[in-house]
Amino acid sequence: MNREVKINLLFPSKKNNHQPKTSVKQDSRLNSENSQLRSSEKGTIPAVKKVRHPQTKPLKKSSVPKRRKLREGLTPPSKGRACMPRQTKKQRQLNLFPKITIPTPVAFLSRLTILTVGISTILGSAISMTNSFNTNPTVKKPTSSITQTITETKLSQLKNLFSVISVGQEIVPLQKQLQILTDRYPQLEPGILIADIESKDYVNLGGTDTFAAASTIKIPILVAFFQDVDAGKINLNQPFTITKESIADGSGYMQYQPIGTKFSALKIASSMITVSDNTATNILIEHLGGKKALNQRFADWGLTTTQISDRLPDKQGTNTTSPEDLSNLLLKIDRGELVSLASRDRILAIMKQTERNTLLPQGLGKDAAIAHKTGTLLSVLGDTGIIYTPNGKRYIASVLVKRPDNDPQAESLIQEISRTAYQHFKQKPPQSSEAFQKPRPFLAE
Repeated sequence: MNREVKINLLFPSKKNNHQPKTSVKQDSRLNSENSQLRSSEKGTIPAVKKVRHPQTKPLKKSSVPKRRKLREGLTPPSKGRACMPRQTKKQRQLNLFPKITIPTPVAFLSRLTILTVGISTILGSAISMTNSFNTNPTVKKPTSSITQTITETKLSQLKNLFSVISVGQEIVPLQKQLQILTDRYPQLEPGILIADIESKDYVNLGGTDTFAAASTIKIPILVAFFQDVDAGKINLNQPFTITKESIADGSGYMQYQPIGTKFSALKIASSMITVSDNTATNILIEHLGGKKALNQRFADWGLTTTQISDRLPDKQGTNTTSPEDLSNLLLKIDRGELVSLASRDRILAIMKQTERNTLLPQGLGKDAAIAHKTGTLLSVLGDTGIIYTPNGKRYIASVLVKRPDNDPQAESLIQEISRTAYQHFKQKPPQSSEAFQKPRPFLAE
């Protein structure tokens, strides 16, 4: 047996020609065994362990030429070359394998930081812009009552942007004439606002001053009544009842009717204007929600001084208004801004039937027309209306005069103011080409 091992070690068979190279440890072990065999030839042969060499299958030679292998990327790349496979000509044309550069961790973190900062800046700007629309960061948030007051004030200011004074220009020649006229009555304190409906040009002599409204307060009440008619809250044929609380002395005939007497809503509203019935006025105030609700409506319309503080007849003059408020209200009525056109026509038709014609109508020509409402107290006399001249010109005149107790000179002053204004406007043709819809004929009950 030992002899066979020796022969195999010294003369390996041809089958082992393709064995892979042995390692350093295997070579040393083989050398030691060979030395033992040599020594055994001289003497005793020691026991030699049989060494089994690893048997591996020989690699088959590839039939692919080396140059083709390199071209098609079948051989591993040499040192120093890129690890990407070699592209064929077709791949290079189609650019199927674009070069991909992977950033280093430091570059990746830098880019991520820049992206985060950019997104944070955009979000912060968007949030600050949103907050600027809702609140003012430099001002403490007001209480609910203050907020409501500010809102109402801004709303009133916006609505007054379209008042006759803010839109038009002063009519200087007419204003000088009226100033000379009023200087003749030093004991009286007039407030005058006259405005051209088409051009909005105006004359303002104390027109923004506050006066006792007297019965001119009934015009805004009439407008509120027809607003509820338009809204379907009131029917013109709906019966209104005279109550004990509504009866008032002064002008009007309804105060003499028995309690419980019923009149149609339209009859009540018409009597409030045509004969200035105080009882009818109190009935409407009750049906329209009371003084507080009406005052809120007046403010919503942009009237700054018009308020109801007491039931009619208000002999103390606590209900207030101004020539400017009355003129602005008539302008809104004429335009149909507060009520429907049908209700506007009814309002103007009722105002044309006002029975007292001793103030503004006395200064008008024969063919002129006027839709107006007067007001009389011992301390105040006034008249306000829309005047229609024969040449088609339309203008608004509102005159309130503070006077010593029942001074008749106030009536004369209002008549002369009306006459002077009429002479000015009747010479001027209408400047606006806008068609005006004349009120349809309407007879109050």
